[in-house]
Amino acid sequence: MKVGKEKKTLSELMMIMVDAELEPYNLTHKDVKDIKNWYTKYTFNSFNEYNSWKEFCIYLLRNHCTKKIGKSEALNLFHWVDLMYGLRNNYKQTNLIKMKKTTKKSGKGTKMNGTKCKTTPTTRTTANRVTVSKVKNPNGTIKRVTNTGLVLPKGIYIHNRNMAKPSYRAMASLNNTQRYVGTFKTISSAVKALNKFKKANRIK
Repeated sequence: MKVGKEKKTLSELMMIMVDAELEPYNLTHKDVKDIKNWYTKYTFNSFNEYNSWKEFCIYLLRNHCTKKIGKSEALNLFHWVDLMYGLRNNYKQTNLIKMKKTTKKSGKGTKMNGTKCKTTPTTRTTANRVTVSKVKNPNGTIKRVTNTGLVLPKGIYIHNRNMAKPSYRAMASLNNTQRYVGTFKTISSAVKALNKFKKANRIK
């Protein structure tokens, strides 16, 4: 997807990110805005397709935003967009074996922003990983539930998916921008910090 040189707000970039993931279906955010839970009706059909979208989104956030965004913040923002509006994965996930910096003179291999990735076709097990599913409530709202039975409150996301030592990331919306509050070992700690941040910044 082509993007102009002009800088855009985060809200505008989010629309472009949604348009990019819907591009294989010849759709844009305008086409799906009135479709309930539209992101569950379309899929990424390969790891490369999903990873290309991820790399594009991070590049977009770091290079085309009206505010300066670092690599870590861009990754956090991408994870938020992926969780809220990302399409379903319709493929077997692969283990990332090797990532190394390459130069323009390097030989064979797929390069993304100077990074060479190699994967194996082995399926990654999710038996000991925390996963999140979107569940529809009787009143029509959507709640996010982990495979361990925990409900993730609004603004709380999985950071470390290792079931033995999970961690949770707190994010808050301030002036139409997603702000990283912190990473915590428990949901309750994340919620407490998030509420404190909202109170300090007068966020309802």
